[in-house]
Amino acid sequence: GKRDVLLELLRQIDVLLVNDAEARELSGDWNVYRAARWILERGPTVAVIKQGVYGAVLVEHNRVFYVPAYPLEDVFDPTGAGDSFAGGFMGHLARTGDASPANLRRAMVYGSAMGSFAVERFSTERFDEIGVAEVTERVREFAELVRFEIEPEADYDDRQVQGGGRRSRCRSSSEEADSGRSHIDAHTVDHWGVRSLRRNGARPSGHR
Repeated sequence: GKRDVLLELLRQIDVLLVNDAEARELSGDWNVYRAARWILERGPTVAVIKQGVYGAVLVEHNRVFYVPAYPLEDVFDPTGAGDSFAGGFMGHLARTGDASPANLRRAMVYGSAMGSFAVERFSTERFDEIGVAEVTERVREFAELVRFEIEPEADYDDRQVQGGGRRSRCRSSSEEADSGRSHIDAHTVDHWGVRSLRRNGARPSGHR
């Protein structure tokens, strides 16, 4: 049937770009990340899933990249935003001839930029008003939208219970070099049954 034809097609392509409803219907899984993994197991090396106002996600076998939708105060016509995203994504890859992981991420941003222009006017009217300069500026705005600095990792040591509670001393490498050791009081953890804890040179773990 048609599904068999589609599954055969998946074995012959590198990138599948669909929306979240299509990914769920194709895979039978409501979770878009599991749906993307299902797609990758059947041939493509890259799955791009559009999520409307929630942006889009690019999933490879060992990487995931998410790009948000551009924040707009006024949306005139959402029709065609997904197709505009696809055009921006594929147009950037075709223009650069580069399918590296870094350039795939840039293509995602170009796709989101084009999708954001599409909804600012009815039909294709907005595209008659913009050129390369406007697209480039919108892509730069995306970069600023998601850019942030990570705090220096801290070295934790000299943790001890004082006066019925725990006091935690935190030393960052930069602070140690500049001004010795800084002291930060932590919350009382008696209700956890913690009596004492000493960790030298430990670093806090974080989410990926």
